[in-house]
Amino acid sequence: MNRGFFAAVGTALLAILLAAFGLAPSFASGASVSGSAPTSASAPAGHSVSVKSGHAKKASKKAKKKSKAKHAKKHKVSVKARVATKKKVKKQQDKETNEPVKVAPVSSSPVITDPADPAPAITRDPVDSPTPIASPDPVEPPDSDVTPPPTDTPTSGDETTLPAPVGVQDVVQDRAMWLWNWDDNQSVLDFSLAHNVKEIFTYAFPGFMHDDALRTKLADLTSRGNALGIRMWAMGGDPSWVTSPQTALAWVAEVNSSGFFNGIHLEIEPHSEYGYWENQDARDQMYISLLDQVEAAKGDQTLELSLPWWYHTITYGESTLDVAAISAVDQITIVTFDDSVTGIQNDALNAAAIADAQNKPYRLASETNTVDTDWITFAGQSNTEMLTVQNAVSQTLLTKPNYLGFAVEDYTGWSALAP
Repeated sequence: MNRGFFAAVGTALLAILLAAFGLAPSFASGASVSGSAPTSASAPAGHSVSVKSGHAKKASKKAKKKSKAKHAKKHKVSVKARVATKKKVKKQQDKETNEPVKVAPVSSSPVITDPADPAPAITRDPVDSPTPIASPDPVEPPDSDVTPPPTDTPTSGDETTLPAPVGVQDVVQDRAMWLWNWDDNQSVLDFSLAHNVKEIFTYAFPGFMHDDALRTKLADLTSRGNALGIRMWAMGGDPSWVTSPQTALAWVAEVNSSGFFNGIHLEIEPHSEYGYWENQDARDQMYISLLDQVEAAKGDQTLELSLPWWYHTITYGESTLDVAAISAVDQITIVTFDDSVTGIQNDALNAAAIADAQNKPYRLASETNTVDTDWITFAGQSNTEMLTVQNAVSQTLLTKPNYLGFAVEDYTGWSALAP
């Protein structure tokens, strides 16, 4: 046997091993041992693609998936946390008597059983503090009555006992509306005029002035809205702004320089950011600091904040987180997502009392998008049913000088409701 024979055998064995592990085509096809593209004209099609190209395609697909969520609806990050919190409170309510639920004093703190839980476990204390919202002398609509349901939180079926507002004067004269996604400005304005919407929280993501299409769309919407007497707010926010305040301040500067808006509406819920419960005290301090910085940078704009109703359960210093948050801004929207009168009243109890004490305007809120808990939203019900509940709640607040009415989340969900 000569040297050539051993070389041929060695080469053949090496080729077999490489082919078995998919690292290179066989020598018979003309591929090189190094795994580079074959040089022979008879090489099979497709063998010129290197192994690295497969990894590159996978990385590209992952990058595309991440980019699709870049400008997603920011408020939906916290929907699961809101639902989880409401479920815990509802479970507690079901164990209690038919007496109206009384919320714990402002100084109470949450019972957090699991630091990784996105929402705290909340207990309701029967102590009478603050004083529940009491009904003033009833304001009689011209053609019908609007009265609250029984004190126990009704199910969706019980809501039919409320009178439909046919021929009833709407006591909530002015409403606000979240606007996250929309196709054309005219439809939004027509809907707003038909539903007493006098204020629109218009989503403008950071960098909107560099997006030609969105910049043009916002300029047209805000100009025409103002001409119709509709106040246009710049809406923005993300839980990550708490740890990256420079992003928030750059956005505020962009809003001010645009000249489009009459106010700033913040959507920042720090509890929905990863790592919040493990670093709660520090994150809460950063949250209030951020609100103070935005307040200082807002210029002539009015600063409004969406405030989760249950922030009275989070201790902050010698007080609670909602007290500090309300103190830092000009006015608030209390996120009272519930489809019953008593549910909304109980959710609003603490924050409304604090806002009144600080002489800060406030509004309540209704959800119309589909979530996995029916009693949180009016989705699947009618605009008439939502209007009836809102009117019944407002009857108890008409004498409050700081009460602004209701905000509805959002245009997409609301416009899909049956009349």
